[in-house]
Amino acid sequence: NFVTMDSSKTVTVQFAATPVVRSETRVDTTQAYYTNEEWANFSSVIGTNLFCEDDGTLHMAIVDNYELWYYKSTDNGKNWNKENIAAGHNGTVRYAVMTVDPNGKVFVGFTANPAYDYGNNTVGGTNVYRFDVHSVNNVSGSWSAVSDHHISASGFGYFVSGMAVDGNNDVHLFATRYGWQARGGDAQEWVWDSGAASWGSSTTVCHFSVGSNKIIRWYTPALVDSNGDITVFMKRNTDSDDILFYVSNSGGSWGSPVNIEPNMDATWNGPSTFDAAIDQNDVIHLVYNTNNSSDLTETIYSNDLGATTAVVYTGTAEQRFYDLKIHSDADGNLTAVLRREGEPTALMKKPADEAWGAASTLLSAAPDGDVFYILVAQTNTAGGSFTSCKLVYFDSEVLAPTRPATPPYGPYGTYYIYYNDLLGKIFPWPMFLPAILGTSIQ
Repeated sequence: NFVTMDSSKTVTVQFAATPVVRSETRVDTTQAYYTNEEWANFSSVIGTNLFCEDDGTLHMAIVDNYELWYYKSTDNGKNWNKENIAAGHNGTVRYAVMTVDPNGKVFVGFTANPAYDYGNNTVGGTNVYRFDVHSVNNVSGSWSAVSDHHISASGFGYFVSGMAVDGNNDVHLFATRYGWQARGGDAQEWVWDSGAASWGSSTTVCHFSVGSNKIIRWYTPALVDSNGDITVFMKRNTDSDDILFYVSNSGGSWGSPVNIEPNMDATWNGPSTFDAAIDQNDVIHLVYNTNNSSDLTETIYSNDLGATTAVVYTGTAEQRFYDLKIHSDADGNLTAVLRREGEPTALMKKPADEAWGAASTLLSAAPDGDVFYILVAQTNTAGGSFTSCKLVYFDSEVLAPTRPATPPYGPYGTYYIYYNDLLGKIFPWPMFLPAILGTSIQ
């Protein structure tokens, strides 16, 4: 009990050491699937796959067995409805991203390879890289026909990597190209004009013509501030290092790439070893993983685009870090989650204008008590929408005694977990205490 009253009517307010409310629900069980890792595979999520509206409605886009699925919950993740969308591309979908505009309309971007056949593709050559960019939306009240943004009949296509809504309710879809051969690495943007209700042609966000400056595919968090300016974070690799950088769009045009960290370890070639969030004061909070001078893995934090940094967490010898996510509420209270090798996922918190606290352990009811991918809900920050931290994570254990030695793999369990600061955040105690006691405070 947080509040008690004794016989003399003395009120005691008990503050927990870690004032966190947590609830957990199994969302779904994935399909069994095949992968031909040389030619065909998919990722269930890459980062921008979960969205929370002001009223708490949750939206999620997942790739399951090369199919695109949309999930919706109106009861804080206790129950989810799901739909198979873009069904004409079933068996070919590799990655997906999503966002929701202020009117509750859902936009889903996805990459598909038409040469895939539910993981049975054995066609080599440039068919391996036929990565087409598409999208669907439900602006009309039902799911639209698929929009084709980039068709790569000869290969060398793009991976969708992020999605965001600006202050004009226009939707921005981002995709990156890895940089095969002489084509170089680049990032593209397509914008949905909410007034015209149509997509525009692509705009180049950045381009690296040298083959060794490839842009790493996967997650590119795109943050929109109250002025409508957009900052996109990406990671590219050279022959020896991964380079974390950002590109900003202020006033409608993209600037030049700006390096933040030139020496991220290239062995962390994963989807989410960095992340960023923005608060209502337009402060960007950035976290990323790198190595220190003692060759220990560290999680680094910055609130000024890397000009100054602080160490949030340091690993043990030879320990790798994997997924890293950060969430900010309106006031700049931060929550970070870090998946680390050999230990359960770490949960770290930073109250606004204070230092990061010590890491605690994020356990779950998943069969192995841990996770292998984490999502943090996005919100309409350009419109001033900020919610408490909401997570979806995916169990790394097949729902069977052991993982099969050969395909089909799965099924896997998908879980939803909700974290929220209780005391002093949602219910300032002078307001909720009288309601609990049924009396007034003198």
